[in-house]
Amino acid sequence: MSSFLNKLPVWLKSLVIAFIILEGGTMTWGLLARTNIRLTPEIPWSGVVMLVILGLLIKYLGGWGPPEKTKKIRTLWLRLNSISGSSKPRVILSAVLLGFTLLLFTLLSWQLVSIEFGPLTQIQRIQHLPAWTIATLILTTSMVAGVVEEVAFRGYLQKPLEDRYGPLSAIILVAVIFTLIHLPGLTITPALLPIFLLGSLGWGVLAYLSNSILPGIIAHVALDAVGFFWIWLDNDNAKALANHSVLETGFDSLFLWTVGFLLFSLTALTLSFRSL
Repeated sequence: MSSFLNKLPVWLKSLVIAFIILEGGTMTWGLLARTNIRLTPEIPWSGVVMLVILGLLIKYLGGWGPPEKTKKIRTLWLRLNSISGSSKPRVILSAVLLGFTLLLFTLLSWQLVSIEFGPLTQIQRIQHLPAWTIATLILTTSMVAGVVEEVAFRGYLQKPLEDRYGPLSAIILVAVIFTLIHLPGLTITPALLPIFLLGSLGWGVLAYLSNSILPGIIAHVALDAVGFFWIWLDNDNAKALANHSVLETGFDSLFLWTVGFLLFSLTALTLSFRSL
């Protein structure tokens, strides 16, 4: 496998590795979650097991374990660098603003277009489970999505592309690929695809400017968790929002507040990125 990958051009090799990381992480969690729900729904053990697996995965992708000759490149491509020094507050602020901006974009999309949103159905399917189990599934799903996608796309895919083709080309290419893998299916509708494109561009810029995927992981996990918990705890309003469009019912105060906060957040995010 290693010799085969080494024969591939950099862009294709990094793409193959990224998809292996993505599919390996998401499929493992899917199997664990389904098994947990089927066998012992009252005990959410799958979350603990998956967090251990994630920890081992990150440790290996960061240079731990054989083969010795790939340790350096694994550490470089993972790009899980700590943020320190005077830039730390600005990086944290940028991550928070990015997550907030994407959350507002998502809320705006829900108000503009009547959509069938997969997570609504997913949450409804597990509503019968104990609250502790639902909360664990939501948190672990958010953690898996945030960690695996940032490691795969902003780490192992974007970093080698940056080194080969430059940051601008790398960030745009990764954003397009990231959006394509979220094409309409069980959880995504066409109206939400721009959110994934904008999100990937934002996380890609943040990873490049901070030289770390850590801020992106934090923002990504928090964004997914907030969205899932809102759908779970306020399911009726979430369904109502998804099933109505302000283009049909007229602009209301929620829409105007969302637009106002979004413009403010975009301005603040742009200034924050420029300071990095």
